[in-house]
Amino acid sequence: MQVFSLWLETFLFHSRIEDLIDQCYEHQPPDTGVMHDIWDSPAKQSLGPFTTIKNNFTFSFFIDWFNLFTNKISNKTVSCGAIMIFCLNFPYYLQYQPENTYFAGITPPLYEPSVTTITALLDPIVKQLQYFYHGQVIHTY
Repeated sequence: MQVFSLWLETFLFHSRIEDLIDQCYEHQPPDTGVMHDIWDSPAKQSLGPFTTIKNNFTFSFFIDWFNLFTNKISNKTVSCGAIMIFCLNFPYYLQYQPENTYFAGITPPLYEPSVTTITALLDPIVKQLQYFYHGQVIHTY
């Protein structure tokens, strides 16, 4: 597992980062009603007023399991999971680029974890994120 605060400092230390992040605060949803990402969605408002305050960040937490050996013969699978966090303040076309993704951890194979096991795996990650809940000053480029 990576340390989130170190990843965030590295992420925010690129020369164009502030300009790219500012784009999300200037974004206006299209009049056509077509949504391309969360910034076009009415659900954005349900996240609270902090999402509209400049320099506040919104992250998406994502877990996906995959078969390590890509075989599906006779239901033989070895499942492993990737735990990823994406910054939603980035323009849509950059949000999911590997260099803009926080790889929080991986679930151990052979099988998908149970509810109890996944909680134990996520607890250290959640503790790191809680540190930032009420705000922290992070130096940028």
